[in-house]
Amino acid sequence: MNRSFRWAALLLTLLAASVTLPAPASAQLGGLARKAKEAAKGKATDKVDESLYVPPPAPEFDDRTLEITEDNFAGLMAGLNAEVDYAKSAGAEYKAREKAYEQARKDFDAAMKEYDKRMDAYEACSERFRQAEDTAQAANERKTEALADMDDDEFEAYVEDLYQRGEAIARDVQAGKNDSETQRKSREYQAEVAAMQVEQSRRMAQVMSGMAAESQRKRTENPRLAAACGEEPERPVEPESVLGGPESVLADKGAEAAGLTLQQYAMMRERVLYWSDEDGMPSGMGYSEGEMTTLKAHKGDIATVVERMEKAQLR
Repeated sequence: MNRSFRWAALLLTLLAASVTLPAPASAQLGGLARKAKEAAKGKATDKVDESLYVPPPAPEFDDRTLEITEDNFAGLMAGLNAEVDYAKSAGAEYKAREKAYEQARKDFDAAMKEYDKRMDAYEACSERFRQAEDTAQAANERKTEALADMDDDEFEAYVEDLYQRGEAIARDVQAGKNDSETQRKSREYQAEVAAMQVEQSRRMAQVMSGMAAESQRKRTENPRLAAACGEEPERPVEPESVLGGPESVLADKGAEAAGLTLQQYAMMRERVLYWSDEDGMPSGMGYSEGEMTTLKAHKGDIATVVERMEKAQLR
């Protein structure tokens, strides 16, 4: 496969979809190398008068499609020259990458088997721990409900009756009635009030105990889980596959030298080289006025790097 075609294929793989460019830009990407070869062989003989040339509308620039400014252009030239300089070594590095990936994949598969084994044991232990925690939580919640039956209508009626009986005894005593029957009622009343207060205190202590126990359980749950079952196993990181052949190595080198992301570099590379293939009057891609000015000012630089790329069989 021609290297330029493979570069176009790599670009499409990187972007995973057509970049927003005026139609028919996406269709033109795969044919750039063909156009360049036809032009070189003299097949593209139709020329457009430059004074009549009107470029297609510029694309919408974003974090993938950067405008070709002076700074970005300088970075791209550094990237293209880096590709040429590394062209002879790219094949060997790609083979080394493939070999390293194959080993990394074997190591990952082995690590995943161990991870699955450890994860099964951890999840079984964790499930037992959670069941015990649910039991403890339910017991604590039952304690906190100890006062609930002292707040219902029946208990409220009992308290009201107790209050009325106490008022009646107090009125009798104030009226000077202090016979044995009144004294009996007073003793029984006081004993009943004292018993109710004791029961209330007991239940309140039970509620506070349940609340404290639940707070302690929640606060220490994770450390106790780790102590019982160990730390949750960490899933191994799957190695990234190597794609694109030696061209992918050169893409990495070029993007690094250009100071751009791989997607930014691939798109700017394709746009600048297409501009060159179209002799500065592109019909399938749009360029802003500023981009056209920058590219025209560096036409000689572009021709020089294109010549280097052709000698290195990168186009």
